[in-house]
Amino acid sequence: MDGDTALWYARSRRTTSDFDRGRRQQQILQAMLNEGVDLGLVSQFPALWNTYRDNVDTDMDIGRALQLAALAPTIRENGVQHLYLARGVQSWTTPEGAQVQLPIWEGKGNMQETFSRLFRVPTLNKATRRPVFVEIVNATDNPDLALLAADNLAWYGFIPIIAEDALQPDSGTQLQYFHPNFKESYDWLISWIFGLRRSQIELAEDDDFAYDYRVILGEDYDPCLNKLNQPQEFIDSD
Repeated sequence: MDGDTALWYARSRRTTSDFDRGRRQQQILQAMLNEGVDLGLVSQFPALWNTYRDNVDTDMDIGRALQLAALAPTIRENGVQHLYLARGVQSWTTPEGAQVQLPIWEGKGNMQETFSRLFRVPTLNKATRRPVFVEIVNATDNPDLALLAADNLAWYGFIPIIAEDALQPDSGTQLQYFHPNFKESYDWLISWIFGLRRSQIELAEDDDFAYDYRVILGEDYDPCLNKLNQPQEFIDSD
């Protein structure tokens, strides 16, 4: 994605909403973090500072910026939590005619619950739990679907590994978990990522398997997730 396309992607709301635009802006920021770490731009930050200042207005000095830049690899390693304010609001028109959204503070899924997550450790924070590895086997005619599945998994804190060998096309996506039970499996989240019910995850009970999960992507796999409707960690039913 070039700069012009990224700018359009981050700004457009023609067919969506302000809430979805905010989600896409988070994607752009996450991609910039990943690319910056992969390209080793953190070590080049002092040289890039003048270019940055020519394009961004900030009262942050270079000393504080360098401190934050040094944290970038650790931040990515431990995972970034993404919160959206798509729920818990109601439409309202101001006396001046502006259309705005008013927060609904109390109640399940509303603003109080969302903001409280800012002060809790993210569900899949790598500093507080074992890593969850997911092998991706592509059984579709589209080789790019494995890359898209890996991106979705990484967004939510899983560690994806794309299998080198693909399978013959299959109609249905399959998901296996290789442990005696589903404790700390995050099955409620990974099932949503692949458009499955939790009851559709096969318990393989094989502690010797190299990864925690194996997903076989079928022709029914749709990588386009509505992240505004992602499940929360307190959901415990199908």
